[in-house]
Amino acid sequence: MNSEEELSYYASFPVFNPKDVVAGKAEMSLDGIKKVLSAMGNPQNKCQIIHVAGTNGKGSTTAFLHQIFQENGYKVGVFNSPMVDHFTEQIQINHQDISLKDLAFYTTEVAQKVKDCGCALTSFETLVCVAYAYFYQSNCDVVLMEVGLGGIQDATNVMEQSLLSIITSISFDHMEVLGNTLAAIAEKKAGIIKEGGMVLSSQQASEVDSVLEKTCQAKEASLHRVKEAQLIQRNVDVQIFAYEGEVYTISLLGTYQIQNASLALEAISLLEKCGWSFDLIKTKQALAHTYWPDRFEIVHRNPDIIVDGSHNLDGFKRLRESLETYYPKQKVTFVMGVLADKKYEEMFQVILPLAKRVYCVNPDNPRALNAEKAKEIVASYGVEAKACTIVEAIDLACQDELVCIFGSLYYVGSAKKILQKIY
Repeated sequence: MNSEEELSYYASFPVFNPKDVVAGKAEMSLDGIKKVLSAMGNPQNKCQIIHVAGTNGKGSTTAFLHQIFQENGYKVGVFNSPMVDHFTEQIQINHQDISLKDLAFYTTEVAQKVKDCGCALTSFETLVCVAYAYFYQSNCDVVLMEVGLGGIQDATNVMEQSLLSIITSISFDHMEVLGNTLAAIAEKKAGIIKEGGMVLSSQQASEVDSVLEKTCQAKEASLHRVKEAQLIQRNVDVQIFAYEGEVYTISLLGTYQIQNASLALEAISLLEKCGWSFDLIKTKQALAHTYWPDRFEIVHRNPDIIVDGSHNLDGFKRLRESLETYYPKQKVTFVMGVLADKKYEEMFQVILPLAKRVYCVNPDNPRALNAEKAKEIVASYGVEAKACTIVEAIDLACQDELVCIFGSLYYVGSAKKILQKIY
């Protein structure tokens, strides 16, 4: 399989839709991927893995850890999803994407094992197998694996043990698969916790915390919680905060990023007690250098254009908080594209009080909420709304002073490419 054949191979898979799981048209089971990985020698069990689950903050927390490990001299493999800009960005070692040659090589190996085992894998499961094999063969010191959906039945959750299980902020999302209560969702996320393992949690709602405590007790795992950080300074360039008596600076904006950075700091503090070594100066530099795109990212100034991948109710709440913090009393021109299987009406209620006007677009996803329907809902709240193509929406929106392009990671990458042509 060459590079072009391999990319076509991944494109040939059906697009995952959680509704198919509910309808019985698709199955979330680890049987197939475990058979394939076993045939490959179980590379996932030969890696030192930090497993990251949660509703929001997984990517940012992983990004902070990625930078910290790299600047402290470790070789770190990272698996993220979904792709935003290009396919190979989902598998990296020290911020270098897997090459198309390596992707083709390991994909060919996985495809052959799938055939030998007489089973079928999804595109995501195939990519997870590729990632584990690639990280093991590349002799990574540590591997950061971000959960795709949920935890207990997620394709990444196939290792016997993990170095550390991290649970970021848990809120409502994918309820049709994960459950309609925070406790039910937390039970699915807590499925990554291993027997006798070490667990680190973000600050959680009480019902979530209770589930994590019970799970850790049942599995005799140790539960640790991130501590409160103290904000020192915040502006559109940096955030400065204190954690455990030390002062840190991050360039990632968004009021929630301080907690994600604190989670990364607490993680390495736990690892230091297990024999890992981190230099404080290098760690501080790493936090300042960390870049994670499309999370309250200001991509242009004058006009200020913000790109944000918020795609669920809690994400919209955090986006509103950040906009009100950085741009108090300013109305915002929104370019919005959301998925139809989200609680979009509740999400609109959260964000629309800040709206000057809204340009509604269709994200490039079969689960997208139709732009015309989105426009009608927005207009029903008395907000000026227009259904547009992404190109038209950006062209119109950028005539205003403050623009926020948000609603789904499935189209913000395309929006940034359009902006690069304009500016």
